[in-house]
Amino acid sequence: MKTTPLVCLAFLATVSMLALSSDSHAQPLWLDFQPTGGTTAAGYQAFEATNQVIPTSGTSYSAFGTTVTVSLDTANLPDANLDFRSVARNGAADDVANDWIGADTRNGGVDVTLAINVAGLPAGDYNWLSIHHDGGAGATNGNLSGMPDYTFADANGSMTGILMESSQNDGDPVATFSKSFTSDGVSPVSLTMVMDNGQGDSPGTALFAFINSVQITQVPEPNTAMLTVVAMAMAALSRRRK
Repeated sequence: MKTTPLVCLAFLATVSMLALSSDSHAQPLWLDFQPTGGTTAAGYQAFEATNQVIPTSGTSYSAFGTTVTVSLDTANLPDANLDFRSVARNGAADDVANDWIGADTRNGGVDVTLAINVAGLPAGDYNWLSIHHDGGAGATNGNLSGMPDYTFADANGSMTGILMESSQNDGDPVATFSKSFTSDGVSPVSLTMVMDNGQGDSPGTALFAFINSVQITQVPEPNTAMLTVVAMAMAALSRRRK
């Protein structure tokens, strides 16, 4: 059976509309954690916090075709809000590893906690990729490392382990944390870091649990899935026209 040109056009128009709709759901969430008024790395959106002022509410972003809200929690800060730190180093201002938000353990901290919570993700599978690297250089820049414990919680439960933090001064490769995870569309997803003072292979510089950035992307990315659908539809249409 042959398909008429009008039917072909209607079919292609429908597929195109679906592809455009997919674009609106394809926007990932890439965040640069930085001091208020800081420089945001290219391709990222800013999550800003004022140094030594613990945020009391989250920040909302348009991503994945909806509104996603990111918030921070802290616990066991030895000097309360004074140990909540939002810092820019002396490296390139637009380098995503040049600034970070963290929790200070230096005053004898035990189980000092920093949690990143992501609420509002549509149900589905995702990838998480965060950076934990002290950028800049010098005696008081680019010198922090550490090995905080972490808990990652998603719809499938919780996973625990040790997260690596790297420092520019040590010439370390940039430390990252990656995790494939699932959202149930209801409960927040969270990464929680817990650290004692000196917890790391270099205790003298293992002083903060911190995060520079996070990239959250959907799996499969909607555009990739839609291209597969379009290719299958075109193949089916081609067979019908023969």
